[in-house]
Amino acid sequence: IKARAMLIAPEGTCTFGEILINAESIARALMSHRQQQRLSPQEENDHELASFKGGHPKVVGVMVSPSKWIVAAPLGAWLAGRGDFPLDAGHPVERIQKMTQDAKPQCLLTTRQHAQVAGMIGCEVLVLEEICSQYR
Repeated sequence: IKARAMLIAPEGTCTFGEILINAESIARALMSHRQQQRLSPQEENDHELASFKGGHPKVVGVMVSPSKWIVAAPLGAWLAGRGDFPLDAGHPVERIQKMTQDAKPQCLLTTRQHAQVAGMIGCEVLVLEEICSQYR
């Protein structure tokens, strides 16, 4: 089943296996990213309290266009135990900033195509193409 076409995207057809490999790379990057943050016990407690106040450190923003990443990015977040929320790069930067201020994501997953817009948001940006080449 991993060799069957799962997704037809502008860049071509992707199999279940290809999507899963990318999602697992994204999950490894997110888990590594969280460990690198090295929060103090007080900061960890603050993060846990934030989950009751509307923000949650186990949420990542996903800013992608229709492509293989529209499936792989959320799946990778879920595999890492994170939730995801989609962001549209076509919206005004101020609106996206407000959404991310409310959600308080751990980071923002995006493609090279949207990296410039994502960089203006104020969150740490992880570029999916780079993640998948680094964490394979």
